[in-house]
Amino acid sequence: MERPRTEAAAIHLAERCRAEGMRVTPQRIAVYEALLASRVHPSPEDIFRTLRSAVPSLSLATVYNALDALESLQLVRKVVTLGEVRRYDANLTPHHHLICTACLSIRDLDASRLSRIRLKGDLDGFQADQISVQILGRCADCTSSAEN
Repeated sequence: MERPRTEAAAIHLAERCRAEGMRVTPQRIAVYEALLASRVHPSPEDIFRTLRSAVPSLSLATVYNALDALESLQLVRKVVTLGEVRRYDANLTPHHHLICTACLSIRDLDASRLSRIRLKGDLDGFQADQISVQILGRCADCTSSAEN
């Protein structure tokens, strides 16, 4: 059931790579598909651990290079978290992040839930291209375990 989505992702990635003169590699495709399938905003190390048995030619350096390429193609975005750990997100729809300060998990928060925050005016001459909000706190699991 997941196959059409991964085929479409591979085709989309191949089209974007070719348009930018970049090579389409099995490693880039695997990293992109892993990000699309993930709901946890994985780090490069997480992606490497997930893929290394399925893609023997993969190294951690290759994962970092693939992520840099995917980011330059605007297919994924980097999420900088507490401790400046690089995490990645393939969900490019407008959304924000809820970051747990205890377990460092990241959850998506639909942008419409913060609809009262609006950019009006010129922000003192600053032109915003994108708004990224990170809300720090404790996730439900960490809150309930702290109460016990």
